[in-house]
Amino acid sequence: NLSPNQEYIAKIFVDNEFVKEIDIFTKRPHLDDVKFLVGYNQKNASPKLFSNMMQTNSDFMVWIGGHINITNPLSFDKLFESYVNVRKQNYLNDFMISMPQIATWSSFDCNFINQPNSWEKKQSDYSIFKMFWPNYVKKTYNYTFYDYGTYQRYTYNDLDIFLLDAQTFQSKDKLYDDNQIDRMFKEINNTGATFTIIASPNPFTFDTQGSFLHFEDEFNYFIKRLNDVNNDGIILLSGGNISGHPKLNQYNLEKNRLGVQSFIYEFNTPSLSNNIYSSISIKGRENNRIIYFESYNENGNLLFKKHFHEDQLRR
Repeated sequence: NLSPNQEYIAKIFVDNEFVKEIDIFTKRPHLDDVKFLVGYNQKNASPKLFSNMMQTNSDFMVWIGGHINITNPLSFDKLFESYVNVRKQNYLNDFMISMPQIATWSSFDCNFINQPNSWEKKQSDYSIFKMFWPNYVKKTYNYTFYDYGTYQRYTYNDLDIFLLDAQTFQSKDKLYDDNQIDRMFKEINNTGATFTIIASPNPFTFDTQGSFLHFEDEFNYFIKRLNDVNNDGIILLSGGNISGHPKLNQYNLEKNRLGVQSFIYEFNTPSLSNNIYSSISIKGRENNRIIYFESYNENGNLLFKKHFHEDQLRR
């Protein structure tokens, strides 16, 4: 008897003792169009680029790292100062307040590059990250930093976005760590989104520097979990594009029980430092939704466009 388009709070008790609260968002009576921007590594990006991004009437912006640019480890005060100096740029600040902003970090933002095992250092850097990235107000879950890092999930209309942390747990053999991957697939299996985007600052299926392909065992585990997931409409979104051109890759998965080859697409967007930004839009009525991938230069000229009907992403 819940009403549509409402938020409810469910309180859970075990043996009369309060355990936790869960947000419940009931289905909307209609599906709105969705549009959001994607970018990373904004160093040396043109002010004109951000001016054009402001004019896109987007619902929000997704940063997959590279808001600041760290080349050597900094003290807490110097790292804080770096964020402040970036936000003092008027053109960037105007853009930041023009729409909601959500983010994960990449190698450009991480101050513990040469201290991979220092949790104290990571905790310190993460505290600054949280100061400058409040991210989406209504998070689906609360996460523990030591288990999941900057990993977050965002639900908007019939879209789910999973932002992965490719820095906190990176080691010789692993990029994301099992806890983060397992958490994500657990949540993917419990979402009814039309489209699910898994985003990372590192490429997934492109054989370039920093690619997930180079962490072979963990990558194979990731692909196995993708094969087993019971949701359609999953697309990979990544940064780390060194070509300066937007790219789309089709990566083959296992054949399904009917012998039909299944696959997954990855959209690899160039950095903002190339004076290119990308947008992702979802349009259409329920059961007839289309997702669009587009990239534009600083003058607002279209450089790349590709779209998929939701039926094309069924596995």
